[in-house]
Formats: sequence, structure tokens, C-alpha cells
Amino acid sequence: MEEKKSRGTLVKLLLVVLIVVVVLLFSIDNSENVRVGLVFSETQIPLTALMIGNLLLGLLTGLVFLAMNSLKNRKLIKKKDKEIAALEERLEKLHDKIDELNEAKS
Repeated sequence: MEEKKSRGTLVKLLLVVLIVVVVLLFSIDNSENVRVGLVFSETQIPLTALMIGNLLLGLLTGLVFLAMNSLKNRKLIKKKDKEIAALEERLEKLHDKIDELNEAKS
């Protein structure tokens, strides 16, 4: 079991190193400045910064939607748990009633 855990850690480390190398090569290859028009002005920023900024903005947007969906699901789960508890209580009462009827029959 420990060997699998160690192998998994090594794979994760190699994956991180590979991603870092790819990002560094990308940054070096796309270091030229590009013009970015803002509403009332414009500026020059490195292409890499623009692309990574857009990536991070997209990730942040995705995380916000994921968090909203997660909260909605948690509320739904709580509601369903309450319904289950009420149904289990009702089932227990019905079992008790069946037991009472069976005892009265005997």
C-alpha cells in the first residue's frame, strides 16, 4: 500500500514539474508585449500575462459557478435527508401498528 502511495506522489510531482516546464517555455516563447484596449485607454502587457490572466479569470468564474451549484446541492441534500427521516419515522409507526394488530389477533 505504501508503494502505491509513493508511486502516486512521484507521478504527481512529475506532472507538476512537466506543467511548470511547459508554462515556462510558453512564457519565454510569448514574451512580446501586446496592445490591450481598455474602455477609456489602452496599455501594453506581455502576451503571456494576458493569456494567464484570462485563464485565471476563467478558472475563478468556474469556481464561483461550482460553489453556487455545490451550495444548491447541499440545500437539496438537507431537504431530502429531512424527508427521509420523516418517512422512516412514519414507517416505524406503521411497523408498530402492525405489531399491535398482530398481537391483538393472537
